[in-house]
Amino acid sequence: MKTNDTYIQSLFAERLGGRMFGKDTKIYKFEKIKRAKRAALAANPGAELIDLGVGEPDEMAFPGVVQALQRAAEIGKEAGLHYVYAGNLPGMVGEYEDTFCPQCNYRLIERSGYTIHAYHITGEGTCPKCSTKIPGLWPKDPSTVELNGRGMPLPVRFR
Repeated sequence: MKTNDTYIQSLFAERLGGRMFGKDTKIYKFEKIKRAKRAALAANPGAELIDLGVGEPDEMAFPGVVQALQRAAEIGKEAGLHYVYAGNLPGMVGEYEDTFCPQCNYRLIERSGYTIHAYHITGEGTCPKCSTKIPGLWPKDPSTVELNGRGMPLPVRFR
């Protein structure tokens, strides 16, 4: 059982902050958020803090927050914005986690959080259905995109 605990702990550690997560003195993002919330409440007793559910894996966003983010995304689409996302709420905002072609509305990237389930952008960075150029940094070889992987963002390096 000890081996399984260590294995599972290492998976969580790697996902949240690297191999040393929880073993060194570094303060990680989630703890910084929690400390900021505690400090804000201490400075403003009785104040109500609205938690958008963004950045904390241990608490889900309230349904009203999800609905507000979805409506904001709808407004953006209605206004003509091409790439609209509804925040960091994996599995809760439907199509507003995905990337669509602005020309033909073909689903180019299907995702849940950072996990990519389907990837259809060509090596030239275009839509495979209508050849519209999709702004962004895309791999030359689409087969290198890891599907259903760990769901972590990759660093972008500029030369």
